[in-house]
Amino acid sequence: MADALNYIKGQVEFRTIMSSHNGSVDLVSLQADSHLAEHPAPEDVLVYLIEGEVDFHVDDHIQRMAPGDSMLLPKGVLHSVKPLRDSKVMLIKIRP
Repeated sequence: MADALNYIKGQVEFRTIMSSHNGSVDLVSLQADSHLAEHPAPEDVLVYLIEGEVDFHVDDHIQRMAPGDSMLLPKGVLHSVKPLRDSKVMLIKIRP
């Protein structure tokens, strides 16, 4: 799964690998010098860190994630992501 998406210098890269009426699976690569600005979760989302290390900001809390860590974000929750090194994340978006 980690090889399905490359790093692009200074950018956040997204790739949808599966989508249906029930949800989607997206891969995200974040280089250490990039940042994913605050935004609301578009659906209920299971976040799974494939590789790297990130600080996941939710409300006033920072959750440091390492490979194998996961979290569930309810739809609409504001969050941002700061990679501490090159990182890849899998997002499983769930549509009721």
